[in-house]
Order: sequence, then C-alpha cells, then structure tokens
Amino acid sequence: MPKLVCRVGRHPKRYRYTDFRFERRGFLSIFSFAASDKKHRQEIMERGHAAVIMPVDFEKREIYFVRQPRHVKAFAETAPGRRLVKAGKDRPTASFDVPARRALTLELPAGVIDPGETAAQAAIRELREETGLIIRPEALTKIARFYVTLGCCTETIVGFLARIDGRAKRTKACGDGDESVSVWRYTWDEAFRLAETGKIESASSLVMLGYLRQQEQAKKRK
Repeated sequence: MPKLVCRVGRHPKRYRYTDFRFERRGFLSIFSFAASDKKHRQEIMERGHAAVIMPVDFEKREIYFVRQPRHVKAFAETAPGRRLVKAGKDRPTASFDVPARRALTLELPAGVIDPGETAAQAAIRELREETGLIIRPEALTKIARFYVTLGCCTETIVGFLARIDGRAKRTKACGDGDESVSVWRYTWDEAFRLAETGKIESASSLVMLGYLRQQEQAKKRK
C-alpha cells in the first residue's frame, strides 16, 4: 500500500489559469499563461501527437530500426551548437559543421499523427513510409501512451508493437519526401545491448524496448 513520505508545499483544491497568450506559431507553437500557484509565467509547446512502432519478428527474434538525422543533436551535443543556443539571440551569419555520426540516431520508426488519422492509422503509414513494411491493422498492439516532456510540451506518443511474420508484405520505403532514412534489423539481444550501453537515445524507443525486455523476462520466469 502506498504511503506518503513528505510534502513540499501544498496542493490546493483547484488551480486557476489566466492571461493565456499566443507567443509563436509554427511546427512548434508556443503559448504562455499564468498559473495560480506559480510566481512566474508558464509556457506550453504544442506540436501535435505522434506514434512510435516497434516492428518485431517473434519467430526470428528480430527488430527493425531506422537510422536518420536528428539535427537537434548537433545543437545539444556540440560546443558550437550549445554556444548558439545559449546565446539566446539571432545569429543569421553563424554556421558550423559536424560529422554525420553526431547528428544520426538509431531509433524505432515513428512520426506525427496527421489530422483526421487515428494513432493506429498513423503507425501503419509511418511504418510503410520509413521501412517499406506493410502490415494489417490486426498486427498492431497498443502498448503505451506517454508524454514526451510533461514540464512544457502537450505532445503524447502512442506506442505500438507491430508483429512482423511471413505474411507481412514489403515495398520500397519512400519516406515523406523530406527524409533520409536507412533501415536496420537487429536481434533482440543486440537491441537490448544497444539500449544498455547508451547507443539508443530516443526515449520512445527505450520505452518500447523496455516493454519487450519485461515481457521476455516474465516469459522466462513462468
């Protein structure tokens, strides 16, 4: 039974939100507001919701991954990129280069849910676009729904397990017209080692691999 350990501050019966302002519109839209329990204004980042898909072949014990550039890494993990972000001002003439490996990530297929799509429909579409794998809706199992950065972002990700077997069709991966993706196949053990050694940096991929690892361990205990 859970037990309260301690408190920092108090939770009121209600929170009041006021002075809602639109700050910026774009792929990432920014809003701000005042909250009754905070001294300073709060900010929200809105960019829609997404689906992540873990394509698993249970017979061969293999998982499909994609490797693609995530350019945010160059600004988060290199000195020139960090300096530009930390400066907090426009630098239209600034430029810097990084080796491709500093921008590439290995992760599970994923993508934004388009208007009018369900999460499952988006998962099937993204899997086809990024890997060429064509699956039936019944091959999908919803695993989890989670927030990406609950401190400031409204985005949620729905995680699906996609069962890949001999009936799964394969076509040429086409992307969405603005992607550079390579498709990789790993054994379960290889994938688990990549996660354990920090080679997989995507939170959604780690969540999904953790689920598969948990199921594997539970099966062994039976």
